[in-house]
Amino acid sequence: MNASRSWILALAASLLFVPGIARAQRSTPVTIVNDFLVEISAVPDSVDSLVVDFAAIDVGGTPPIAYQWHFGDGGSVSSTIFTWSYASPGVYHVVLVATDADGRVASATRDIAVEADRFPAIEILPSARTGIEPLSVRFDSVVTGGNEPLTYSWTVDGVPSGAASTALLDLPGGSHTIGLEVTDVDGDVASDSEVVEVENELPLTAAPVSSETSGVAPLSVSFGVNLVDAGNAPLGYYWEFGEGTTSSLSSPSFMFVDPGLYIVSVRVTDANGDASEGNLVINVLP
Repeated sequence: MNASRSWILALAASLLFVPGIARAQRSTPVTIVNDFLVEISAVPDSVDSLVVDFAAIDVGGTPPIAYQWHFGDGGSVSSTIFTWSYASPGVYHVVLVATDADGRVASATRDIAVEADRFPAIEILPSARTGIEPLSVRFDSVVTGGNEPLTYSWTVDGVPSGAASTALLDLPGGSHTIGLEVTDVDGDVASDSEVVEVENELPLTAAPVSSETSGVAPLSVSFGVNLVDAGNAPLGYYWEFGEGTTSSLSSPSFMFVDPGLYIVSVRVTDANGDASEGNLVINVLP
């Protein structure tokens, strides 16, 4: 090789490493293959009826894509979105197989818990159905059936009054209707109601009366009570006749044997705890 040719080859070789000079290179073909994935959508996962809405979610496949469902109860269909009705409650192993236009196959599985729809029934249990104002009443609820979670809605005479499983209410005088609606998670509703009669508080004013205020021993006297204000029935009575004897009758009779002055007293109480007291003097002569 002559010196001139050697110089030219050296120059050409050096140009390959000079910045800013473009170089042609042979390209290598690269084939990128997308993953083909498929997922199962079930609405909802744990359902409160025997009907489940299924859908296939695929990623990376070449359309058209063919789907084959197996619902775990022996049934199968070919569809992207499908509603399947199970014959009975249980846990079913669902399989989805998808095949794209290139012949690639993807599959997915999912266990579906299916429950029968259970309709709720309720009963209200009040701690009292009658009383005197202000009447505090606790209302408990007994619920059978229904698909949890449950929603509670209390009303007093049609007005909303609480959203817990129990209600504690202070009721004024009058007749009141206490209602409860229970709604389960799939919208089934049950209701019950109770009527509570609340008596208005009445004043109590009582004064003792007697058939005699004086007389010769032995003296028999009949007693009674004049109710100026009647109070809330039933009434209770407690008599003291001034010599150690007592009575719980409303109209007792008593024989005073020995002469003397006797202070007879009575205490009257009503159902609301109100009380009224009075006394009178009996003069027993020798």
